[in-house]
Amino acid sequence: MQSLLKNKSFFHIDYLYRGKICICPGFLCYNIGMELKKELKQLIIDTLGLEDITPDDIADSEPLFGEGLGLDSIDALELGMALKKEYNITLGSDKNENEKAFYSIDTLCKLVESKVNG
Repeated sequence: MQSLLKNKSFFHIDYLYRGKICICPGFLCYNIGMELKKELKQLIIDTLGLEDITPDDIADSEPLFGEGLGLDSIDALELGMALKKEYNITLGSDKNENEKAFYSIDTLCKLVESKVNG
């Protein structure tokens, strides 16, 4: 916990989360990011009907496609539509950028934060 506190700024910053602007210390913003990752994991589970998986079963840095969670291109389309519905995110047409963004929960979280924060 102390290393986390050393690495996070405690200056107040503006943070846009789910359409709300928050003024928060760095540690709180870290918690918001962790909550977003949990939400994204649950969104994947619910959208794709992954009944035998819990959010804790999905590692943040694990690949979502292929050797990792084992998702395929149809799953990517469904997940893209779920992101549009949940976060009002529209994906670009650059296939390489989308593949990078959908690589893991970590990269998907960065995509959502960048699109929501504009």
